[in-house]
Amino acid sequence: MTTPNASGAAPAASSSAASSGGAATPAASTATPAASATSSPGTPAGGAPPPTTATAPSGQQAAPPAVPRAQQKIKTRVAGQESEMTRAEIAAWLAEHADDGELRSLHELRRGGHMRLQTAAERARQSETALARIRDPGQLMDALIEINGGNQAAIDAAIEAHYRKRVAEAEMNPDQRKAAQLEAENRRLREESERRAEADRRAEFDRIKTETRERYRREFNTAADAAGVKLTRELLEVMVPIAQRALKAGHPMSGVEVLNEARARIRQQIEEHVSGMDDDALLDFLGEERMKRIRARDVARLEQQRAAAAGTVTPPVSSPTRGADGRFASREAAQKPVSTRDWFAKNRGT
Repeated sequence: MTTPNASGAAPAASSSAASSGGAATPAASTATPAASATSSPGTPAGGAPPPTTATAPSGQQAAPPAVPRAQQKIKTRVAGQESEMTRAEIAAWLAEHADDGELRSLHELRRGGHMRLQTAAERARQSETALARIRDPGQLMDALIEINGGNQAAIDAAIEAHYRKRVAEAEMNPDQRKAAQLEAENRRLREESERRAEADRRAEFDRIKTETRERYRREFNTAADAAGVKLTRELLEVMVPIAQRALKAGHPMSGVEVLNEARARIRQQIEEHVSGMDDDALLDFLGEERMKRIRARDVARLEQQRAAAAGTVTPPVSSPTRGADGRFASREAAQKPVSTRDWFAKNRGT
């Protein structure tokens, strides 16, 4: 009887291998290289599995990596053309081109709004906490005392007044109780009516205020264009209070009247400012460009006087003439000398 060897093969297999001239190799030793040969190329030595990476489930794409906030793009429209800029590029452009006042205003506006939101959220949280305590009968009295700044006497007085009212209502007969209920209902309706009337008055006031603002904006622009005045912020700062005081006094002014009053006040302020200046200080205050225009105007007036003495008159430079059709004459026609007889005939209307 034959006994299997360690590899499980019969001795006959071993003798046949020996007779072929080669050394007998156990089957177990040949199985190990075969197993290693069939392993995947990415498996490291020793049979340990390779490190795995998170992959999306079958049929789904992996989420793209999060973009840093500074590199997030925002769509902008400049001169009708759309483009995209990152937050960092917009911040760099503002830092380069915006002045200090604009940056300060933007920062104060956004920072202030953020702080107000935080304050409102904190107050809402505190209110919810206090309301939850008030709803709890076990914490009701402590919460009321805390809300009133620890004034326990005020809470005791309120409780006493409440129970006195309940006792008085309990001692009333049916007619007295009905009369008290009617009085309370009338008081409630009266207060509600007053609140509605106040809300209507405020709404009407806001409507009139908005309409008046729009009307004055149109009238101010029209009056400034007619007077040849530039409607600057400094001029508006003088005009608006004048219009507001006139409205409060019950005597509203037109846009022309407001503009004339504002110009008169500004003129008075300038006269008071320059009245104590000497000639050099006044020249420095007016500026070189303004003085050049004044000198040119004086020269034009002097030439006009000389032309009148010589028998010809030139129309004033600052007063362009109109033709029969109502149009202004051209610059060449306005500067063309006319005879003295023609000038007097024209001004007599003949």
